[in-house]
Amino acid sequence: MKVILRKSLGIFLIFGSVTLLTACEDITIFLMSAQADKYFSAPSAQGKNFEELGNGLYAFQHGLDRSLIVDTSEGLVVVDSFNEKMAKDLKQILNQKFPKKKVSHLIYSHHHLDHTRGGYELNPGKIIAHENTRWHFDQYLDTKTLKPTHYISGSQLLRFGNHEIELIDFEHAHAEHLYGFYFSEDKLLYAPDLALCQTFFPFGYPDYNHYGQIHALEEAAKLDFDRFISSHFNNGDKSCVTETLGLFIDTRAIILDQFEQYGQPNEADGEWFRHVIGGTKKVIKRDYSDWHGYDEMGLAFMLRQLTGAAMGY
Repeated sequence: MKVILRKSLGIFLIFGSVTLLTACEDITIFLMSAQADKYFSAPSAQGKNFEELGNGLYAFQHGLDRSLIVDTSEGLVVVDSFNEKMAKDLKQILNQKFPKKKVSHLIYSHHHLDHTRGGYELNPGKIIAHENTRWHFDQYLDTKTLKPTHYISGSQLLRFGNHEIELIDFEHAHAEHLYGFYFSEDKLLYAPDLALCQTFFPFGYPDYNHYGQIHALEEAAKLDFDRFISSHFNNGDKSCVTETLGLFIDTRAIILDQFEQYGQPNEADGEWFRHVIGGTKKVIKRDYSDWHGYDEMGLAFMLRQLTGAAMGY
């Protein structure tokens, strides 16, 4: 009887393994997709919410993404359109809440497509972006992305009717140029992709430079604000910026310390990676394991810091 049970169990395990592998040709992809699903299914990345922030400022959260809207005497100013579905839903809400106003300006915080698609749904009068993103927008011919009609450079104080918006050029941080939007009277900062509130960036935080990121976060931390409007996940206060800064500083310092102990990447082998990433993970787990996305995106962030430290960016 025991022999039959063992054989039956063995057949079941083999059959189950074959079935799983047949359904998913690459188990690594299956596991990664499960992690991504858990990460992006956070309550703060679900549903739609049009939020009044006071003094003519509004935020529209659509799933993972959040735009900023400013009601001015010249019209409505929208920062980042994100995608077609979100922009279409936002336009419907704006038509209901502001039936006599059009979107006078669409401002792109940076050139990445996950922030710039769908602008045609808003039918803006003018589209503003940083001068140094012109080359990128020239490449986006097949992406349904509205090209800017006006390019600006550096930090700017823009006036739209009765509102002033301070655009802060966070150069060389995330993308080539990233604008933050600061409202001094309201002590409010909207800084798309610069910081997240106790949340690990997805997939190691693509297209950023560590040194530019540190400088940008330090500059943002000097501003006088107590409300941080995040382009993704939860909003918060200034601690979203200072704690994100701490995560970047801590992780890079730990990585460099591991290099000192176990050698430079040119000496890398399997044992080297186990020591360097293992040592880094112990410290990051101790201090940041309660952040959203630690289990799903923490390792990718550490690997991205490792490659950045090794290559100088």
